[in-house]
Amino acid sequence: MKIFESVFLFTGVIGAIGWTIVSSKDGFKESNAMIVARSISIAATIDGDVQNEPIAVGTTLHINDLLVKLRNARVDQSRLTELKSRLQYLSTEVTNTMREQTGLRKMLDSLRKRSASYSVWLLNDLRLKKEVTMRQHTVAQKQKKLRTQEVTQIQILVNKSQVSPVTLQAAQTKAEIATNQVHVSKAELTRNELLLESAQHDGIFFEGGDTSYWSKSIDSLNLRVFDNENKIARLRAQIVQFGAQEKVERQRLQTDFVEEHRSPFAGVVNAVYVAKGAHVKSGTTLMQVLDCSNPVVIVPIPEFRFSDFSVGQKVTINPIDSEQSLAGTIKYISSGALIGDDKTIAVQQDMTSSGNRAVIAFDRDQIVIDQTKSCDIARRAIVTIHTKSLYDSIDKWVRPYLTDSGFNLAALGL
Repeated sequence: MKIFESVFLFTGVIGAIGWTIVSSKDGFKESNAMIVARSISIAATIDGDVQNEPIAVGTTLHINDLLVKLRNARVDQSRLTELKSRLQYLSTEVTNTMREQTGLRKMLDSLRKRSASYSVWLLNDLRLKKEVTMRQHTVAQKQKKLRTQEVTQIQILVNKSQVSPVTLQAAQTKAEIATNQVHVSKAELTRNELLLESAQHDGIFFEGGDTSYWSKSIDSLNLRVFDNENKIARLRAQIVQFGAQEKVERQRLQTDFVEEHRSPFAGVVNAVYVAKGAHVKSGTTLMQVLDCSNPVVIVPIPEFRFSDFSVGQKVTINPIDSEQSLAGTIKYISSGALIGDDKTIAVQQDMTSSGNRAVIAFDRDQIVIDQTKSCDIARRAIVTIHTKSLYDSIDKWVRPYLTDSGFNLAALGL
């Protein structure tokens, strides 16, 4: 009986040691994993012509770099053409009106100078006329005085019957004419004084009771200058209005009929399918770029352990050219040609044609050292997937048996 117990005890110790070794091998380790990049296919959404020379294959990209620019040249640009023509017409009108305005101002300046010269001449002429009229008035007064004296003397002779009354009547008529001449000269003198005063103070000249030619001409030119200023202001307002409409129409055409494809991430150009000047249809693939900033890991998994893997399992990645340990999570598991129907993963042919594979995504808070290496054809890594161990599978029924047998599992580290 003692021999049986010794054998049983020895067997139990050996089994416990084996279970400890098995339990230490928690997870699945694969040294043939690869860190690879996703690829994005850039496709046209409009029919158009390639406007730029696409970036060459292998070029390193920064986020928002221009990749391909398309333009649909067969759109209706009649509205834009109409607005451009209208703007050109208005600009020409402004130029012509400003040129006319310059000519009018020159004419106005010349007319004002001539008017000033005429004003000087007129003032001198009015002064001379006033002086002449004053002399004429003095002469008229003297003639009136002489005629009045003559009438008095003839009246005395008539009273003495020395001359005929007819002579007296003729003398009286001449005296009346002389008196009227005094009134006329006085009125002319008053008129000259009024014209002179008006010319000296107001600069307004009258000819026959109407405004002079100079004043009429200056007023007419001032009115034309004012009208042209209003016309220029109106034309410029229309230029602003049509310019705004032209800008809106141009932006609409650029938005609707011009398409720019820019790099959505930092990466590398993997393939180019078009050239400058090429005409493409909507849906045509233009180029392919690799996303270096968001790599994934491809891990082959054996057929007999396929059931041990599931989406969401935690993974530890150790690139063979780095001492950094990175965390990740299984995203897809596949045994077909594609991995989770994800066509954006660019990997080697042997990784996609056959066999079971898992796609592992890096945790978002992890930083991959030298991310550009993920755009290489293959970057090897050692991957440990934390699967359910064999120890965990048999522990449910072995541990109760060992406990009932009286073994101290804690002393064995179990």
